Amino acid sequence: MKKHISFILYLLCSISLSAQITTADKKLKIDEFINYLEENNQLIGSIAINENGKSVYSNTFGYKNMPNSEAPAANQQYQIGSISKMVTAVILAKLQEEGKLKFTDKLAAYFPKMPSAQTITLNQMLKHTSGMQDYLIRNDTVVDWLIQPQTQKDLLEEIKRQGLAFEPGTDSQYSNSAYYLLARIVEKVTKMEYADALKKYITTPLKMENTRAYEKDSKFTGIAQAYQKIGGEWTAIEDFHFYNASGVGDILSTPADLNIFMNALSGGKIIKPESLKAMLPAEKEPFGMGLMTIPFYNITGYGHGGDTLGTHSVTTFIEEYNMAMTYTVNGQDYGTNDFAIGVLSILFDKKFDYPVFTSFKATPANYDTYVGVYKNPQFPLDITITNMGTYLQGQGKGQPSFPLTQTGEKTFEFKDANLTIVFNPDSNNMLLTQSGYEITMTRE
Repeated sequence: MKKHISFILYLLCSISLSAQITTADKKLKIDEFINYLEENNQLIGSIAINENGKSVYSNTFGYKNMPNSEAPAANQQYQIGSISKMVTAVILAKLQEEGKLKFTDKLAAYFPKMPSAQTITLNQMLKHTSGMQDYLIRNDTVVDWLIQPQTQKDLLEEIKRQGLAFEPGTDSQYSNSAYYLLARIVEKVTKMEYADALKKYITTPLKMENTRAYEKDSKFTGIAQAYQKIGGEWTAIEDFHFYNASGVGDILSTPADLNIFMNALSGGKIIKPESLKAMLPAEKEPFGMGLMTIPFYNITGYGHGGDTLGTHSVTTFIEEYNMAMTYTVNGQDYGTNDFAIGVLSILFDKKFDYPVFTSFKATPANYDTYVGVYKNPQFPLDITITNMGTYLQGQGKGQPSFPLTQTGEKTFEFKDANLTIVFNPDSNNMLLTQSGYEITMTRE
């Protein structure tokens, strides 16, 4: 559900279309790769692969490193975050096929008081070109205000307050706000709650028995707990109150169910092939209508990714090979993108080296020497470093806090954001690196 969605997967192209890709030998190699990650306590989650509409591989991993050491039930549901947007878009496409709305409709037909409602179309909202912003970000800072229940009125007011980032149709920007309104439009048109529309159009006809959406007073059980590694230990974290993200990031599902969805979508069992074709991203465009491009060298898959405060998921369909693959991770210390690259490299005979994990003994006795507020006039946020006893905590001004894991004498990482900090207490500064960007910040 977060804006930042990072997953570039790679694939080799010289494969025979007639042969089944997921052979017994490759299944064994995927098991070995996952076992290696498990032995190094790197990931918690589940993966499933389908070929030609049939399940050919599945694995649930990481739980042997948890206190109870019990693998979850096969039907344990995971938060799938923004994959929910793809489902919302498909429901809207179905409603268009039924003549109940048009993608050319103006937002004003449903929410006339929203900024530029007379100009914005559903098409633009679906493609993230409406100019609408992100109601997850309140008062221009990322805060966890959606952990607590909010009224629909308050959510709509926040979307209205934020206004537009640009004129509709002139640029693109990933927008949770647009999809929140699109989900409410589903409710207006169908005259039912989003969770019931999901049942009617998706889960019941496809027999997706382990997929559901939140209702106002949902008290679901059996949901995979999200974890974050803090001080070398998996620690349960609090995630969003998901009814706040109805139709945006609230759907619960399993990798097996999502593969059913992707196969049905590709096979014309939900919407017509021409409707799907119109929704796919245009050439060289990352977004279509609720569908994202997922490139594998010269092969292109389509699907969506989803991140919540604690889960990371991707579902994709590679039409050329009639293959669906979905993974859900609810505990990440190794990059999920790297995990997917490893699995796909095995499947498609690409050279892939196992990651090397080094064990560094943390030095909490030295943590006070790094504490303070770090600034740089060229960087938009001051970073506060706090000693939490067994680990350091970082926090940008107005941002959520994040744990820092010690990986070297003065080096700390927050892998979820691909962030590394190297402290230099003698010079009273730190070097912050994130996704190739580097900046030195000085302590006050």
